[in-house]
Amino acid sequence: MDFVAGARPKKVFDFGEFIPDPLYGTAGFLQFMTLGVYNPQGFHDFMDLQMSTQHSRVHQALMEGSAKVFAAWLKDK
Repeated sequence: MDFVAGARPKKVFDFGEFIPDPLYGTAGFLQFMTLGVYNPQGFHDFMDLQMSTQHSRVHQALMEGSAKVFAAWLKDK
């Protein structure tokens, strides 16, 4: 199965223009408050990995469920 990835998300939670993202916004705020000493890149990479893993689990469950349906359908034919 081929997989195509889009650009890195700018927000984890999007509550609108005037409400900062609680995860990435906090990481950016820590970088700002430490005058750039804290680099949020590691946190961003961790969050991206977690979201990608969950996304893959959803697709795996979809494929496993579909396989059962198609197997039953072929068996009846």
